[in-house]
Amino acid sequence: MAKNLNIPELSFNHPERELHLYRYAKAREFVYGKVLDIACGWGYGSFMLKKPDTQVIGIDNDPQALAYARNHYTDIEFRQQDIEVEPLPTGDCIVCLETVEHLKYPEKFIDSIKKSANLIFLSTPCVPTVGANPDHLHDFTEDQLRNWFADWEIIYEENQIGIYKLICARRKN
Repeated sequence: MAKNLNIPELSFNHPERELHLYRYAKAREFVYGKVLDIACGWGYGSFMLKKPDTQVIGIDNDPQALAYARNHYTDIEFRQQDIEVEPLPTGDCIVCLETVEHLKYPEKFIDSIKKSANLIFLSTPCVPTVGANPDHLHDFTEDQLRNWFADWEIIYEENQIGIYKLICARRKN
């Protein structure tokens, strides 16, 4: 399924392509119920998260990417939203990949997603990238990520190629 997906920003030979596909495939192992794919971009990840028993809602602020997503993945709802300004809808799960490093107020956003779902699958670089990527506003350490979820149960962690940290946490009962 995923290997043949057309991803506008990631050509078939782009070095990041397999990493993106892997992250969504890994997140799919954990999600259930109503799933919010935050910063869904072109929608391929929302498509990958879809299972017979899930409702996936892709959220992004890029109208061009959302138009593509709506045209290619018609069984998924896509919403345009500024995630730093507008309140998030609630769901069972949130998937948020390579997003927090782009946000002006990442801690405020983390607090927001923790109020919006019971399970969060998140990934971000955990090495300095601010100087190398002009779109990155923050660098994070693995300890910072773990601290964001100190009051949650971390059920999965993975380092990806020594750069990215994947973490899945669920609300403690």
